[in-house]
Amino acid sequence: KQWYQRRVAITAGGVDIEEVAEKTPERVYKVPVDIFTGVTDAMATELAEKLEFSSEVVPAAAAEIKKLYELFTGVDATQVEVNPFGLTDRSEVVCFDAKINFDDNAQFRQRDIFSMEDTSETDPRELEAAKYDLNYIGMDGMSSLSLCLSPPSLSHTHTQVISVAWLMVPD
Repeated sequence: KQWYQRRVAITAGGVDIEEVAEKTPERVYKVPVDIFTGVTDAMATELAEKLEFSSEVVPAAAAEIKKLYELFTGVDATQVEVNPFGLTDRSEVVCFDAKINFDDNAQFRQRDIFSMEDTSETDPRELEAAKYDLNYIGMDGMSSLSLCLSPPSLSHTHTQVISVAWLMVPD
């Protein structure tokens, strides 16, 4: 069995990717990447060409694409979103802006990154739950409750705990 990660690139910068995918799907490029092989030179070059870099800078763009993958795997990212990825006035290929999300389960490996987290806008209930290695998800009203659990015995146990907690909630 092969394990793949998917890379998505679009030629229209500064736009909503969902809108581009709906209206002009031919401008969205999806590249499956084998997690054991990574991004090859050929894959990076092909993607740089599809992103409409001129032939003179395709090698530099391909090198940056490979570096982005190395960043993605090196910091246990769940997402690296670059917008825009383009050229400077001196024809240098750069990532002008980026958003990176990190895998919470990799906190023990990425202590330096997680130590920079700004929690000033985080719900205090989420921070309190995190002290106990729990995730808190706020919901609107008492009727909004859902479970996403596995295996069945775990689901049953959590359902019982939630039922007890539900009965203890004051009116």
